[in-house]
Amino acid sequence: MFISSGILFLQSGLRNVGVGVDTYGYSIDYEETKLISWHETYYSILDYYILGVGKDPGYLVFKKLILIFSDNYNFFLCVVAALFFYSLSKILLNYLTSINELFLSYIIYVVLFLTFYSFTGTRQVIATSIVFFAFNSLMNRRGWSYFLAILLASSIHKSALIMLPFYLISQYDRPGRLMLFNIMLFPILMFFSEQMMGILKVAGGYKEYHSNSSAGTPAFTAIYLMLCFFLLLKSKEILESQPNSKVFFNAASVGLVFLPLSWINPSALRLVMYFSIFLVILVPVVVSSFSIKLAGKEINKYYLIILVLIVLYLQSSTANYDYRFFWQEMKLPDVYLGR
Repeated sequence: MFISSGILFLQSGLRNVGVGVDTYGYSIDYEETKLISWHETYYSILDYYILGVGKDPGYLVFKKLILIFSDNYNFFLCVVAALFFYSLSKILLNYLTSINELFLSYIIYVVLFLTFYSFTGTRQVIATSIVFFAFNSLMNRRGWSYFLAILLASSIHKSALIMLPFYLISQYDRPGRLMLFNIMLFPILMFFSEQMMGILKVAGGYKEYHSNSSAGTPAFTAIYLMLCFFLLLKSKEILESQPNSKVFFNAASVGLVFLPLSWINPSALRLVMYFSIFLVILVPVVVSSFSIKLAGKEINKYYLIILVLIVLYLQSSTANYDYRFFWQEMKLPDVYLGR
């Protein structure tokens, strides 16, 4: 596990600014932060919380703290990567019990989440790390510490507020029923996704999530639905043997509710990510619960599942993702060309 986390840490922290659609933009923002004084930082916090002016003051404070130690942008990326993979590995170690489960969880991460958490979305990666650190409070029903952690995360990326109501949803005692209900509800939510986006804009303040004619996440949606069906089939057996897994089942179910929004605007996928990331824990737990026999002989189920995931990975755009380290030359993404 430490080797896998170390490789992913180095890959994320040492990446070129041309890797990912927004890494270069974040690097420019980091350079601009060097010109902002602590006095201005203090007033930007007041402006945000008193006047409602500005954006994500916690992220500004985070950058200023890192700048105390180094003004190198890749040092900043390494700190972010260290926070994320350390917090993720803590959860994996707490809830997975074998090397096979841990290895499978990292394969799932690479197939489903690599391009988002490792290469883009710096602010949400930090916010998600805080959510992971607060997970122990969620499991032990320490409400105040959990809510404070989520509020802190929301100061870095306001989308983290979506995790506040999850404190109650996470403890729903019939997760299999919730999963079935949301799977049946999914086609209806897809049909009314435009209306859902409208409600989200008004209620959640996500006015930047405009309709996008090129939106659509067919590969991710198909894999997510397939995994949810798989989880539903094994839910009773898993929940009887591991009652704590209900939190992960409920998280996957909530992710289904927000998934249709990604077909209106791909940026809305960041809401799903808060819940879908727990599939790296839940799927290995489910795989451990069954056996596969071929010609009367039991075969290694982990090898088979990993093989399927590798095939899916090779068929996805992630396999052809252009990657360079920071010391290598690389063309910036097309979104920055012509600026």
